[in-house]
This record gives sequence, structure tokens and C-alpha cells, in this order.
Amino acid sequence: MSYTAERTTVGLEFNYNIFGFSGNPVPYELKPDQEFKKGQLVCLHQFGQAVAHSGKLMPFTDSEQIDEDVLIGVMAEGIKQADNPSDEVTYGMVYCNPGNIYRVSFTNEEEIVGASEGTKTRLDLAAVTNANNIRGTLMYIYEGPGAGHMKTITEADDSGNTISWIGDIEANTTTDTKAFLLSADVNSAGINIGSVGAKVDSDGMKVDVGEALSATENPIKVVGVNPKAKMLDVMLNGPLHL
Repeated sequence: MSYTAERTTVGLEFNYNIFGFSGNPVPYELKPDQEFKKGQLVCLHQFGQAVAHSGKLMPFTDSEQIDEDVLIGVMAEGIKQADNPSDEVTYGMVYCNPGNIYRVSFTNEEEIVGASEGTKTRLDLAAVTNANNIRGTLMYIYEGPGAGHMKTITEADDSGNTISWIGDIEANTTTDTKAFLLSADVNSAGINIGSVGAKVDSDGMKVDVGEALSATENPIKVVGVNPKAKMLDVMLNGPLHL
């Protein structure tokens, strides 16, 4: 059974501002006939594009890119489609200060389990086929020997099918050790504190840690991780500048 957090965030939840300001959302004109969810990432199409809603706010989902659309911020309120009709101008309140820190749940992590007895700094797996990519990825052990530890993978061995880290846990890992990686799989580069260019999901409400990082295309900077809660503290990569 995979690990389940006690709570899922309501999209990107305003946490604090690094300069000490309040959230102080401001109004933006919305794309008509469109639902907006509280905590949803939002953007503007570049002005002058051949689309009817150019210059109006729209959801930023996994199909948008920061090099193609202007990332604005996070919805501070929800607007139903029925309350945003096509024959009226409707505004929605948005957190848009680039110094804001948001707390957000993540999805698409990779579950792993020990295949044999390891050590206090090594987990033996069924297979590791790319020894280079997984280095630097964050791992959280949630069950069995080592439960409660968050570790950064420092070494991967595709001949021995192991991943390793610095700093002993209390006992050797075993087949009872269960963990997850902030990555698509054990052979793919993942996410850790300091990662830039993480992607959001299809609703713009969670961070998809299984997608590859792209600082030129994707909107999320990771500044903190709470693996037990399956949440990240994030800033926005590419919004309005100070």
C-alpha cells in the first residue's frame, strides 16, 4: 500500500512572504466563461496574440509554459464558471507578489521498497539501470527500518542495484523498508530543495514531481520539503519581477 498524507492542500496555499508583506491579493480580469479554483496557478496570454482572451487571466496548467505565457500568481479565491459569464467583465483576486512562498501538495512520486538487507546508509532495490540520474533526488522512508528519515541520494549503483546516502539511520534497511522518491522512477532525475523548474499537474493545483525539471518552461522553485505531509514550500519561477 502506498503512502498517503493526512491532508491535501487547497492548491497553492499562501504561506508567507520573504520580505514580510501580507498576502494582499489584487484583482485581475478573468478569461470569460471559465472556472477558477482557489489556489490555482494563473497566467496571461501575451498581449497581441491572435486569441480573444489575450491579456485576460487564465489557469496555468501542465500544458502552459513560462516562456510562452506570463505567469502571474495564484488565485486567492474561487470563481465558478456561472459567475464568470461571457457577456460580462469579471475580476478575480490573485496573489501576485514574487516574494510569496506557497505550500502545495505534490503528486506522482515513486514508491520503492527494499529487495534485500542493506545497510544504515544503503537501500537494496530490485533494479537500478541508470546510476547517474537519481543522484541528488530526495528520498523519504515512511515504514520499516529508517522510518521518518529524509535523505538525499548521493550514490547509485546499477551493478549492485543500490542507492546510498550520507548519515546513518538507526538500523540496516531490509525488505520492510518502504520509501518514496521525489522522482518519476528510480532511474530518473528528481526533485530536492533548491530545484528550479518543476511542473504543475493538469489543474495547476499540485506539483508533479514525476515530470522533468525545466527552468525555462516550468513555473515552480522548491524552497522546502515536508515529506511526511507530502507538501512542498515553493516560489514561482518567472512571475512579475520586483
